[in-house]
Amino acid sequence: MNGFDDRLSMRHALGVISKIKSKIGTPQFIYWYLRGTKPITAGDHTIFISVNNHLGDFREIRFFEQNEIQEMNNILNEIRSDDVFLDIGANIGIHSIFAGELADKVY
Repeated sequence: MNGFDDRLSMRHALGVISKIKSKIGTPQFIYWYLRGTKPITAGDHTIFISVNNHLGDFREIRFFEQNEIQEMNNILNEIRSDDVFLDIGANIGIHSIFAGELADKVY
């Protein structure tokens, strides 16, 4: 092989490794994946999410934890016990689950 082919081969190998890493993630994620559930905490509440069935890979959980938890904390700080919470466009209902601990009704 010449230098160009070696670089191309190395780039391909690194791409494959990157794809595998984005699917399986860190050793901590692998631990939760093997357990089948992962705790997600917002405010004073913790729920356990089925990693295998709902948040199927490391990218989704990492995105959720980096982007959704702060938003969820902000929402939970605004909910009062006599509120009705509408989760419009709910995916798997995580916001609804947390809101159900605080609001009178959740739809």
